[in-house]
Amino acid sequence: MKIATVTLNPAIDQTVRVDSFRPNTVNRALAISFDASGKGVNVASFLADYGHDTAVTGYLGQENADIFEQFFASKGIDDCFVRVPGNTRINVKVVDEVNQQTTDINMPGETPPQEAMNTLLQTIEQLANSCDWFVLSGSL
Repeated sequence: MKIATVTLNPAIDQTVRVDSFRPNTVNRALAISFDASGKGVNVASFLADYGHDTAVTGYLGQENADIFEQFFASKGIDDCFVRVPGNTRINVKVVDEVNQQTTDINMPGETPPQEAMNTLLQTIEQLANSCDWFVLSGSL
């Protein structure tokens, strides 16, 4: 059984870890990480971890697609994302370890060109030949 996830607005999560985050002042970061993310990407990752044959599609900015490509390759996920001009959005997560709080700053996504929309529909039709289930997740 193969499962495909569709993520129209994926993101790169830039996670900054701090102790005792305080707004309106300088905070010192303890660590920073960049991770491929988005609801459907997260679902695909979970499914792959449990041994399911998984594919992903949606839109990825071609300028920073490498973080997703490396992530999908490491998990054995079939990358069927449609590449679009520009960058995939970056969301900032501030994780306060001491107070166990997270502050999210989520950027909006770009509207894909019409040609990319047509390509995505064709990709989904092709995936329908090999996938038993589709997961449509995230928000527009």
